[in-house]
Amino acid sequence: MIDWLPDNWPTSLFIRPFLDCVYELLTNLDVTDPNGENISLPHPANPFKFRPDPQDEPDPVSEMHHGTWWRDTMEMKCDEGKREMLVPIILYGDEITTDKQGKLTACPFNLTLGILDTDTQNKEQAHTTFFYYPDPTVELAHHKKKATAHDKMVNLQNSLAVALADITKWTYNGEEFQVNMKFSVAFLIGDTAMHDKLCGKTGGSQTHGMKSHCRHCNCATKDLVSPKEKHTWILFDPSKVDPTLDGHTAEYFSSISHSIVNNAFDPICFGVNFRKIHWGTPAETLHMHQKGGMVRVVESLEGLIGQAGNKPNAGEEEQGADTDDADPSLAAKAEFKRWVKKTLESLDIIGHQYGACLGRQSDRKKPRTKFNNSLFDKTKKCGHEQAGVCLCLYLAMISDRGRFIMLLERTMYPTFYKDQVGAFELVLTMEQWLKKKKYPARHALNPEGLGKVFDYYTDWIRETTFRKGMGALLIKNHLMLHVPLYMLHWGPPRGWDSGPSEQAHKTEQKQPAQRTQRRQHLSEECLSLAFTSLSLSLSLSLSLSLSSSSSSSSSSLSLSLSLSLSLSLSLSSSSSSSSSSSSSSSSSSSSSSSSSSSSSSSSSSSSSSSSSSSSSSSSSSSSSSSSSSSSSSTIGNSPFVVWVLFKEV
Repeated sequence: MIDWLPDNWPTSLFIRPFLDCVYELLTNLDVTDPNGENISLPHPANPFKFRPDPQDEPDPVSEMHHGTWWRDTMEMKCDEGKREMLVPIILYGDEITTDKQGKLTACPFNLTLGILDTDTQNKEQAHTTFFYYPDPTVELAHHKKKATAHDKMVNLQNSLAVALADITKWTYNGEEFQVNMKFSVAFLIGDTAMHDKLCGKTGGSQTHGMKSHCRHCNCATKDLVSPKEKHTWILFDPSKVDPTLDGHTAEYFSSISHSIVNNAFDPICFGVNFRKIHWGTPAETLHMHQKGGMVRVVESLEGLIGQAGNKPNAGEEEQGADTDDADPSLAAKAEFKRWVKKTLESLDIIGHQYGACLGRQSDRKKPRTKFNNSLFDKTKKCGHEQAGVCLCLYLAMISDRGRFIMLLERTMYPTFYKDQVGAFELVLTMEQWLKKKKYPARHALNPEGLGKVFDYYTDWIRETTFRKGMGALLIKNHLMLHVPLYMLHWGPPRGWDSGPSEQAHKTEQKQPAQRTQRRQHLSEECLSLAFTSLSLSLSLSLSLSLSSSSSSSSSSLSLSLSLSLSLSLSLSSSSSSSSSSSSSSSSSSSSSSSSSSSSSSSSSSSSSSSSSSSSSSSSSSSSSSSSSSSSSSTIGNSPFVVWVLFKEV
């Protein structure tokens, strides 16, 4: 139970014991093989050694323990003589929507064990949920005050502090089973938005006003994609965001774009990672690349084709000119937009044709290349499908027809055309490289050499992609520069990719949510609050018709009722009043149709009572009549209005 801001409303948290989660994973035969074949440890024969023998040094690099974090943490925490072994904990948190409108959210926090090999970690069964973060929208419905961004950040950190208390205990003490197991959190998997919240960062990732976008370092916004400035970046650690230290004023936290809050992950043991959660949130392939660079090159191609400078007789210096400055005529602009739309549709058709020819059959390693909507439409496409989009557009551009459209019909300058083709080749190559299972040790464990590759990639994306707004100054482009250090510490990117976990949302979260009663407790509580002070005002309109068919002796009765109800009751202990209303209708005749309606309502108080009623009119041969009666007794001043439409046949 915690106090939820802004009104300090008591809120219940449902948390699963940490050892219960560990026991479930270790006893699940779908996760842990009886022969231990899917257990991956630094030493192939001795679980208590933190480093393999020299002749067994891993090459190629394929598992998490091939990085430096596992070895250094095990050397720091474990004693081989006491038969102690390290069990890394991998956390995962992500907010998802459970309805089509995106209004009902769920935020599960899962964990898995790092002693499992990478292939096993990517299975749905290898993750178990230990905490659900309450939906802030539902919780804030009880509050009178409006919650600020700082209140929401404090609520998240306070909830996590309670949820992680059990993990904090075991990551420092350890528990004896057949061996002494020492636990440490390796990292937490999630998307950029969730990682920023967990680190206490403020603001969005798409604004120029933020002074610092990265949760890892103090890189300035203007240097986000400038590899030559890497030597000036300083990585954050808990001491740099501690609100209790002298000099850490509101201006200081604003300069680093952080909230003034005690982070719930500071007490957690992250092994040799003394920077805690600020470094233990590595960006991964899905959000950093598939929803980052691969989406940006498609946006760039669409934007470059739509620029007015790319028109007949435009030279290289005119490429990329603004539409408004190029031709002020409204008619010419309308014609130009139709021309651009036709060009995009032509490329889209060619891309769909090539995509239909690229059948995957049983080879699921190939990306999906068949889509029902436009290749330039970013909606209704998952992150892992972006590779297929880029592949189709790449084939469309290098085809004879596509080259003719780009260079002759669209008159794009050859330099721009080559740059766009090169950008698509680069992101597709990077996609395959990040998804590899094994890497040569001289590459994966060499951050200086590997850093040059990512510097080149970032420079190319910055120079060749054209988009409005922030341009290339995006956090997803910047995080690519941290990948070499990620791999040095935690091995291949497959070990910290959120793709398999997000795909598991469909079966583990969204499908059960479809069978769950939505907000039942919220509706009941809101209604109970609304009925504490109610005023009564009844307006009833009733119409009744009776018809008979010549081919049948049965008659059908149609009743349509429209009710406008506004009620207010006073919860006074001295009141013993009662109110009732009744309406009755009867009709019938063997040879003709008639209808009648009547309604009555009455209300009484402790001192007096009154009643009124009105009825009826009748006609023959399928006629109808209606009568209405209204009576109101206002005791409160808070009307509660309900509209009802009822039809019975």
